[in-house]
Amino acid sequence: MATPEPLRPRLCCLVRGEHGYGFHLHGEKGRRGQFIRRVEPGSPAEAAELRAGDRLVEVNGVNVEGETHHQDVNGPARELRPRLCHLVKGPQGYGFNLHSDKSRPGQYIRSVDPGSPAAHSGLRAQDRLIEVNGQNVEGLRHAEVVASIKAREDEARLLVVDPETDEHFKRLRVTPTEEHVEGPLPSPVTNGTSPAQLNGGSACSSRSDLPGLDKDNEDGSTWKHDPFQESGLHLSPTAAEAKEKARATRVNKRAPQMDWNRKREIFSNF
Repeated sequence: MATPEPLRPRLCCLVRGEHGYGFHLHGEKGRRGQFIRRVEPGSPAEAAELRAGDRLVEVNGVNVEGETHHQDVNGPARELRPRLCHLVKGPQGYGFNLHSDKSRPGQYIRSVDPGSPAAHSGLRAQDRLIEVNGQNVEGLRHAEVVASIKAREDEARLLVVDPETDEHFKRLRVTPTEEHVEGPLPSPVTNGTSPAQLNGGSACSSRSDLPGLDKDNEDGSTWKHDPFQESGLHLSPTAAEAKEKARATRVNKRAPQMDWNRKREIFSNF
């Protein structure tokens, strides 16, 4: 009488074929785990000795017994971290295009040239730029960010986040930094924490840089009132008063709004 084979798990190495791996994975309510429902005849799964009814224990060395069906199919969730890209300028430059768009704040990587220093550094299209050479640039204008990148003649260190990581950090109300590249990741914020306390430079602010705008003007007073006006007397202003009134009027005129339908984006090539 033959000795029965010892009961052991099987390691199945599958190489994807033209039509995929050739098996169906499913989960059942009330039954823990994910199971092989069917194996297609002549498929890579059959050649790897995968069998219908098998329970999936590990995928690529990672235990998946506690994972959901979606996680098993798509793989374990990756850590969402910013990336630090070190670019060394080549004969044709860095090989990427930076742009800003009125529809969303920030500076974004529009395109990366294949085989360029930017591509070799791991920079990707749609990345949002957070830091240049260790300095946060989220609140800077496009021209200022361009100047920061060009400040070093032959190299640049760019801290960027892909769209998924960007959204993750925004939900946490935390500004990504170089510490998050390999260090501890932030925990979800607690109730009562102000977004401004955590979000560093992501909030947009606007102020006037027009010359001569003093504190009284910021509080809503456009120019010094005529002291005789309240008594009903309307005297002709002196030349100095007339000049002051004209200056204040110029200060408070709004600049015409840019036609963003004609030009919505600003971009620079590196």
